[in-house]
Amino acid sequence: DMIAHDGIVEVCSFSGLSRIDWGLQNFDTWTSGNSDLTVDAVLCLTKDPSSDLLYVGVSNGFEMQSYDGTQWLDLADIKFSNTAEYDETNETLWVGTKSNVGLFKVKDGTITNFTWSNSDIPSSEIFDLEVDSDGTVWMVIDDKGLVSFDGTSFTQYNSSNSDILSDNPTLISVDPSGNVWIGGFQYNALSRFDGTDWVHFQPFVSDLPNANIRQMKCDSQGDLWMATSTGLVQLEYGPTSTREELNSHIINLWPNPAGERLFLSTSDAQVRYEIYNAGGKKILDGSYDSEGIALNEIRSGQYFISLLNQKNQLIGTQGFMKQ
Repeated sequence: DMIAHDGIVEVCSFSGLSRIDWGLQNFDTWTSGNSDLTVDAVLCLTKDPSSDLLYVGVSNGFEMQSYDGTQWLDLADIKFSNTAEYDETNETLWVGTKSNVGLFKVKDGTITNFTWSNSDIPSSEIFDLEVDSDGTVWMVIDDKGLVSFDGTSFTQYNSSNSDILSDNPTLISVDPSGNVWIGGFQYNALSRFDGTDWVHFQPFVSDLPNANIRQMKCDSQGDLWMATSTGLVQLEYGPTSTREELNSHIINLWPNPAGERLFLSTSDAQVRYEIYNAGGKKILDGSYDSEGIALNEIRSGQYFISLLNQKNQLIGTQGFMKQ
């Protein structure tokens, strides 16, 4: 994790916690050897901007720690920290953990732990989380897909009840407009979810050069930055971006799973379609009309349909199942 604010960058690594002050040209690193940091391997980092208090999650099952610039304190009840975010609006710290420890909420000195045994969270293994502007916590959870928590109820989006491509995303980021972006090493795509509709980007049917995403983060302008196995990728999606037009292209598919025919609707009057199998091979294409798309010549399984407008520009890609 990395935090950048007012010319100061704080970053965690397996060599400790580092801070770079570009204005003063200072570089400081805290390790277990020169401070009360428990171990050098720092896995997650977040900050309360109002107090400059850092929350630091470390490896090997040790307690999460806070650091105010002078003193290190242990949060003894929170161990196996894997991801964390401070919700400034609601003055709440959220921590996702592994080793079946679950989700932690810290507010006004009270720590609440949500696990699969005491709540409706589908698993206690949390890979990544972010909080949106409404205070909803969005999580990607081990083999359980996408999960949201509004403070009262957990809602799960998986391959059985939604158009998510698979149940194993490991990364998540929420943009300023509230769109939820997910991806990861094994997810093999980048997906956007607006709370209702899904749009998927894959290398063979979009400009996404690589779906092997190791880390990603939306900036304050709404653009998404991704560290991939082949380099840094920027998806320009903010208000000044030429890709803003994607917001208006909503694709609806039915039935899903599909039988002999697949039907669709979109805001574009005339579209072409291309259908790919799970391996990325194009198996069908044509112009869409009211009679739908005949699927009687393809086998049962998972497929992806890409829609293109009259200028041959990609509108979007969605997955579907053939019965």
